[in-house]
Amino acid sequence: MKDKKERVTITLSHKLLDKVDRLVDGADIRNRSHAIERLIKNALGLGMKDAVILAGGNTFRSGKVYQGKTILTHLIEWMKKYGIEDITIAGPRRKIKNLVPRGIKIMDERSPFGTAGALKKLGDDLTQTFLVVYGDIYTNMNLKKLYAFHRKNKVMITMALKNVKNPSKFGSVELEGTTVTGISEKGEPLSNLVNAGIYIMEPDVLEMCGEGKDIVKDVLPKLIEMGEVAGYPFPEEWVDVEWIS
Repeated sequence: MKDKKERVTITLSHKLLDKVDRLVDGADIRNRSHAIERLIKNALGLGMKDAVILAGGNTFRSGKVYQGKTILTHLIEWMKKYGIEDITIAGPRRKIKNLVPRGIKIMDERSPFGTAGALKKLGDDLTQTFLVVYGDIYTNMNLKKLYAFHRKNKVMITMALKNVKNPSKFGSVELEGTTVTGISEKGEPLSNLVNAGIYIMEPDVLEMCGEGKDIVKDVLPKLIEMGEVAGYPFPEEWVDVEWIS
């Protein structure tokens, strides 16, 4: 949902204003007001507030208990730690509603929309940079670093990547510098870097989404061709719930 904005008046020293003005590049930071807003957001937390957890096809795994909490609870607490408050879970309401704290929005997915289809359904609410996470993983990665990496690379999608010993169990990627140049399905490893199921996306991505479409099969290949996908390998913990006993 788009933030309502209110005009305020502040008084700053000329020396501080000079530093603020040096941040303005006319593209990523458009003007002085935008620069001040960005600085405040960075100080308070992430510069994004919207997130989608995709649990349509993985509800049973999303409800698994890991370290004393359901996976969905872990994901929600992790996001809120970084100031993300507008969280929507896409999946069947009757299975999800008892797995998460009150106040979390659920987009009822009675029949599968596809991962990209679910994002399209939420399009009206995703008007700024947003986070997308699969509902069958656990992680404690530093979201602030992922977001900073995404802003620096100025791409439509940033994928979080994890280095694993057996990439054939997952979809893996080919990375040149920070640019993702290829992606494979399970069993066809391109490298030891695998798709961690964590993305930062720009709203323009939604134009490529639609009912029945899949992020990995239908959206990422097109954006990789365009050079619009960056890959961020991260060192923190990551667990695919499928392998939790």
